[in-house]
Amino acid sequence: MSFSFGSNTTTTQSAPFGSATKPTFSFGSTNTATTSNAGFNFGTSTSSSGFGTFGSTNTTAPFGGLGSIPTSTAPSLFGGTGFGNTAAKPATGFGTTGFGTNTLGSGTGFGAGTGTFGTNALGSNTFGTGSTFGSTFTTKPATGFGGFGTNLGTTPAFGQQVQQQQQQSQGPTTAHEALVAAVFNCCVFGDERDQVLAKWNLLQAQWGTGQAYYNRNAPPLDLNEQNPLCRFKAVGYSRLGGREDKDGHVAMLFNKPEQEIKNNQQAFITSLSGLLGNKPHLVVNIDSVKAVSENKTQVVVYVVDKNAGGSHVSASELSGFLNGAARAALTGAGCGCVSAATRPTPQMLQHYLQTPPPGMDMRLWKQAQADNPDPDNYIPVPIIGFSEIKFRSRCQSEEASLQASWLRKASDTLGELRTRRAASAAQLAQLSARLHGLRHTLLQVISKQEVVGRVGAALSPEEEAMRARLHELLSQLAAPPLSNGRLNELLCAVRLQRSACAGTYHERYYLDPGAQEDVKQFLTLQQRGMAHLLDTARKDLAALNTIAEGMSKLVRA
Repeated sequence: MSFSFGSNTTTTQSAPFGSATKPTFSFGSTNTATTSNAGFNFGTSTSSSGFGTFGSTNTTAPFGGLGSIPTSTAPSLFGGTGFGNTAAKPATGFGTTGFGTNTLGSGTGFGAGTGTFGTNALGSNTFGTGSTFGSTFTTKPATGFGGFGTNLGTTPAFGQQVQQQQQQSQGPTTAHEALVAAVFNCCVFGDERDQVLAKWNLLQAQWGTGQAYYNRNAPPLDLNEQNPLCRFKAVGYSRLGGREDKDGHVAMLFNKPEQEIKNNQQAFITSLSGLLGNKPHLVVNIDSVKAVSENKTQVVVYVVDKNAGGSHVSASELSGFLNGAARAALTGAGCGCVSAATRPTPQMLQHYLQTPPPGMDMRLWKQAQADNPDPDNYIPVPIIGFSEIKFRSRCQSEEASLQASWLRKASDTLGELRTRRAASAAQLAQLSARLHGLRHTLLQVISKQEVVGRVGAALSPEEEAMRARLHELLSQLAAPPLSNGRLNELLCAVRLQRSACAGTYHERYYLDPGAQEDVKQFLTLQQRGMAHLLDTARKDLAALNTIAEGMSKLVRA
């Protein structure tokens, strides 16, 4: 299965690309065969065989404008399925172009939906305003409700086919009206069973899955998590992108798994280069590849223009071309949307915040804005259904593992730096010791050179005075023996002090508190005994003195 990039028409272009002195980057038309008399322009139509540009076979001018579509006989891109062999899945459900297509920021922000905050005008596919609520509910199979299985879409049940068409034309015209009719005005059986069926429709709408039957002559309404009655809804926050338009980053959302895109990055670059005209001065680069769901992947690309000094092609210009002439080829290749990955303008942010996503209650949306931890860098995004919660949990786990790996890498780097620092400190100490030794060597060399230089020279007056002083000191030390004795004493004192500093082992004893208390009591008793002995000795001396005095008196008498 192949996809043509445009109709096979023949046109004549009057403005050659690159006829001026300075080549410019312009996205041209999608003509498949061109006629021109310029050299490097939308010029002569040639054929080339190479790796296919999104699985198509076309005719192109190899150095034509970005709008020219190359001729290539290409094998299918992205393996056997082919990059161009997978058509976009039909969108069903409530709010298909809300947060299911374009979201804010350069990244997905943990399950914020798909691509980035688009640069298309408000009302196309930005902020989820591109389509009305449940616009795809009207495209349903023509199978009616007939005992939950009978095909009333092929056989008229009540009257003629014209009457059935009239009854269908008088029924709900939008998905919202059909949902209201399925819940509040169910008319299938015409009896009390309609009330039971209405409650069943309400229950299905609240859990966000199933089919709601509301009319015998109308197809059932497919319910999903985007309907306004679904209860499994929450609000998270995604980070706003910080890129500018001059950076040239464009986000492309593909309905393919992340691993399949990563395995065929080079083929993707080749195909996109062919879509841009295979110009040698335009280089396609992939900035990031990130999954936004199980089967959807966001690819952020940018194009470098070598003729413009290596600057990037602006994001608005590149996204405008990819959303214009090349849109059909990208859609056939499984690309859901293309938008510039730039920071939204304040007007776009204001419109986004004032308009709640499809199926989101205004009060919940306003409360999420009030609870925003960083309104300058984060925006609220809806989380609808368990699949988005699971995806956000997986993204957070991957982000946590990535941060843990970076922490381990930083720890290893710090350990290596500590080892290098210790080695540098040891080397520095070694060099410092060598420097100290070299200083001493230098002083010795200088002193020897000074001595050698003064050999044979007369003494200066200062040297003569110093010589006389030294002789005087020598005579004073040698003449009397007193100075020698003092010097010997000083020498002995110095030697004793040196030996004491060298330290000899002295025994030391330590007593525990109980032993110290016993010693204290023993010494107290000893002191009291000695005091008693002293008192007794004094009394005995006094008695002896009294006896001596009495004896002396008796002798005199």
